Amino acid sequence: MSLNSFVSNITESNVNENNNNLCMLKTDTGSTSRLEIMDDFLNSQVVDKYNQPWRNLTKFLKKNRMNQYLDSQGDEYSQIEKQSILRRLSLGKIENKCVEYNPDSGEIVKLII
Repeated sequence: MSLNSFVSNITESNVNENNNNLCMLKTDTGSTSRLEIMDDFLNSQVVDKYNQPWRNLTKFLKKNRMNQYLDSQGDEYSQIEKQSILRRLSLGKIENKCVEYNPDSGEIVKLII
């Protein structure tokens, strides 16, 4: 949901509110509102969380990527091995050097255990 649509929803539900409080006044040139400028800024600052080295990912993101990797490997790992790997990962027992991770694609390439 963009900032403009969020503010539109608020405006519709609060018809009796003063719209000046929502910063919807036109600038001196009349071309864009402060709201549109803020929306453009927020849209340009979106960062891919997985586009960073493995060691910088949070536990939640690591677990998500590991689940994705284990699911993509199919029959290479049994269900018990998968659970063991995920448990070791959540406990911090898997070292960063044991995971070959491609930050550009956001995927684990190889797991060395």
